[in-house]
This record gives sequence, C-alpha cells and structure tokens, in this order.
Amino acid sequence: MATDNNFQDGISIGSDATLTLTNSIFSNNAGDGIDLNGDSSTVTLSDVTSTDNGEEGFEIDGSDNNVTVRNSTFSNSRTEDGFDIDATATGNEVSLSNTTLSGNADDGFDIAGSNNSITFDGVTSTDNGEEGFEIDGSDNNVTVRNSTFSNSRTEDGFDIDASATGNEVSLSNTTLSGNADDGFDIAGSNNSITFDGVTSTDNGEEGFEIDGSDNNVTVRNSTFSNSRTEDGFDIDASATGNEVSLSNTTLRGNADDGFDIAGSNNTITFDGVTSTDNGEEGFEIDGTDNIVSISDSTFSNNMGDGFKLDSTANDNTVFLFDSLFSNNADDGIEISSDDNVIGLFQVGLIDNADNGLEIGGNNNIITISDSLFSGNSGQAILIEGNNNTITIIDSMFSSNGSQLIIDMGIGNTVTALNNTGLDALAPISGSTELVGFGSDSFLA
Repeated sequence: MATDNNFQDGISIGSDATLTLTNSIFSNNAGDGIDLNGDSSTVTLSDVTSTDNGEEGFEIDGSDNNVTVRNSTFSNSRTEDGFDIDATATGNEVSLSNTTLSGNADDGFDIAGSNNSITFDGVTSTDNGEEGFEIDGSDNNVTVRNSTFSNSRTEDGFDIDASATGNEVSLSNTTLSGNADDGFDIAGSNNSITFDGVTSTDNGEEGFEIDGSDNNVTVRNSTFSNSRTEDGFDIDASATGNEVSLSNTTLRGNADDGFDIAGSNNTITFDGVTSTDNGEEGFEIDGTDNIVSISDSTFSNNMGDGFKLDSTANDNTVFLFDSLFSNNADDGIEISSDDNVIGLFQVGLIDNADNGLEIGGNNNIITISDSLFSGNSGQAILIEGNNNTITIIDSMFSSNGSQLIIDMGIGNTVTALNNTGLDALAPISGSTELVGFGSDSFLA
C-alpha cells in the first residue's frame, strides 16, 4: 500500500477500528502520514515507512487506543515530529520496536498527552531538529530498552519538559550520544526516572541535567562521559527537592565537573561511583542546604579537586565513607564555603598535586576518622578559614609534602586523638585552640 501527495493526511483512522498496515509507504502528504483521531482502536504497523509528510509521520489525537509498531521508519517530517501523541490524547498504549525516527523537523517522538503508556525496544531516534524524545504531558509511563537517541541537531537526546509532571520513565541498555544540548534533561517536577545500563556520551552540554524540582532519579550501572562543554551530571541552580541516587556508575572525561550540584535542598547518594579525568572537579557543590552521602566511591585524576564545596555552598551536610580522592591536579577535598557539617570516615586522600584537605571556609564542623593522608604534594591539611571545628581521630599521615596541619586562620578548634605520623600543628596567624594533643596523637 502506498499513499502520497494527499492534501490532508495519508490515512485517517477513526474510533473502534481494527487496522493492520504492512509493507506500506505514506509520503509527501500535506498533513500527517498517519493520523489516529478516534478512540478505542487497535492499530498494528509492520514494515511501514512514513516520510516527507508536512506535519507528523504518525499522530495520535484520540484516547484509549492500542498501537503496535514494528520494523518501521518515521522520517523527514517537514514541520513537526516523527511520532506525536497530542495534548488531547489520553489512555493510549503505544509500543515501538526495531523502528527508526530520523531527520524530522521537530522531535523524533513527542508525548503532549497524559496517562499514556509507551514502550520502546530497539528504537533509534537520530538527527531530529529538536529532541530525540520529548515529554510535555503528565502522568505517562515510559519504558525504553535497547534504544539510541543521538545527534539531535539543536536540543536534547531525551527531554522531560517544564510542563511535564508525574511521569514514570525507565531507560535500560540505552545510549544518548552526540546531541547538541544534553543527553537527558528533566525540566519538569515530581517525575520518577530510572536508568540501568545507560550511556550518555559526547553530548554538547550535560550528560544528565535536572532543572526541575521534587523529582526522584535512580541511576545504576551507567556512564556519563565526554560532555563537550559542561558536566557529566548537573543539578541546576533552579532545581530543589530532588532525590538522586547513583550506584556502580562512571562519570568520566567531561569538560567541566563529573557531578555538580548548583541547586538547593536536594538529597544525593553515591555508592560505587567513579568520577575521573574530568576537566574540573570530580564532584562540586555550589548550592545550599543539600544532603550528600557518598560511599565506596573514587574521585581521581580530575583537573581540579577531587571533591569541592565552592564558596557559595553553605549549610550543606556531607558524609563521605570508604572512598578515595587521589591523583587530582589540585586538592583531594576543598571546602571553600561556610556553615557546613562534613564527615570523612575511612577516606583516602592520596597523591593529590596540592593538599589532601584544604579548608578555606568558616564555621564548618568537620569530623575525620580512620582516614589516610598520603603522598599529597602540599599539606596534609591546610586551614585558611576561621572558626572551624575540626576533629581528627585514628587517622594516618605519611609522605605528604608536609606532615603538618597548617592553620592560617583565626579561632579554629582542632582536636586530634590517636593519629599516626602527624608531626605537629603549626598555627601561622591565629588563636587556634588545641585539644587532645598528647604523645598518642603525633609521631615525629
């Protein structure tokens, strides 16, 4: 079957229909290649091509339809999307497998409606004018497996727009690559996102960006790499109240930071994460009132610090467990902000080009226990801020450029008990209060 050069749609499907299209071409129609404007219909496409149409390759305006697409192509729509679920469309079940969405003027696939269920398996969305996949609607359920979103010409590989709320989105064994903007972007709120086995690489800005609020994001077994101008993973300044968990995941080779939090009141958990070879920090906090918990992770070979709280990052709570900060071009950990609560437990700060730990901010409460400072070219610990309270217990210091804790600030309180290899504390300018300094604290 072939329909082309119609003044409206190639084919229009009404309500309560059962239609199977195979080995068919819909091309050069003024409207859509295929338009499903009715309700409660069942439509199956196999080996269908919808190309060079004036609007969408396939559009659903109706509700409660069941659409199955296999081995098909939606390409080169001249003004709109390859496949579009319109704002009027609700309750549809749509499945695409082994299908291509390419070269469309707008998005490869767009959901503007609500309460729809979408499944992708083996889908390629590439070289589209804006997004590879966009969600504008709410309360949709999207499952994507074994798919690729690549080379979007002006926007993201996958975008959850600012209007999109309450969506549940799962991506597995999927690649987001070469897109002009972000690999994946969440601008909406109250969405739930799960990644498992996803690679986001070589995108123009971030590998993953959150601009919205109150989203729940879980990432497992994934990679965010080689972002060309920005971060591997970014929580933007506008983003608040998000809960983000990364496990067994790599952030590598990004132009800026591996992971950056510019927003406030977010909760971040890392377990088994590696952030390495990034252009600036392995992990940076610029925002306030965030809670960060990191365990069994590595921050190494970054061109800035392994971990940094920037000068604007006040009132955060950060706990680091069983993690390594090594071979970074600046400090292992740098604290440049104020009024944070920070704990280092069984942490290694090893072979960094400057200090193991640098404290430039004020009024921070810092606890260090069972940790190792070794091979850092600068000081083991350098304090430049004021009125910090620092406790160091059961830790080891070896082969640093200086074994000293150097205090250049005023009013800091340092408590050190049962440490090994720490030569002395050297107050440079201030009235440092020393607590617990005895023969069991330092080995000359």
